[in-house]
Amino acid sequence: MTTILRYELWDLDSANRAATVASLAEALAIVREIQECSGREAVRDFGVGAIQQDEAGHAELVPILDGDQLLAHITQERATPA
Repeated sequence: MTTILRYELWDLDSANRAATVASLAEALAIVREIQECSGREAVRDFGVGAIQQDEAGHAELVPILDGDQLLAHITQERATPA
């Protein structure tokens, strides 16, 4: 069984971590802000991953969404009625 410790937002072009947050929702909110400030193309430069820890205590970054997948996800979120 794995446990998610946190989520990270990465700038894939520079290979720099842009943010560390407690939830996927927080990471996606930052991505939406990036889109609003810098446009849709800017979102393609980012990726979201989860830091997961296994039962033995080993942690690793597991990619969740990046590039076009990330852009499609936040676009779909906005199109889905609440």
